[in-house]
Amino acid sequence: MSITYTNNRAIFRDQVGSEEAAGLLQWLLRRPDAEADFFDCVEVHTDNLIALTVGRGLIVKWPEDAALAARIKLALTGSEETHAGR
Repeated sequence: MSITYTNNRAIFRDQVGSEEAAGLLQWLLRRPDAEADFFDCVEVHTDNLIALTVGRGLIVKWPEDAALAARIKLALTGSEETHAGR
């Protein structure tokens, strides 16, 4: 699996495919204080970003890859700027 779950944090590593989205959403819905760590992620399928949006997960670490970080920010917010909070 490309997502490791701790108490309240989902840690995304390497390439995260669409097959992980359903489990991510279920995990997020059980944790209103959920956080997402994308630092070591190199690619993420849009289904996971949809799950993150629906589950209201807070991104606490953006990908190290600036281009991927910008694509995620754009998909989640409609802007490439970093926004604090959910």
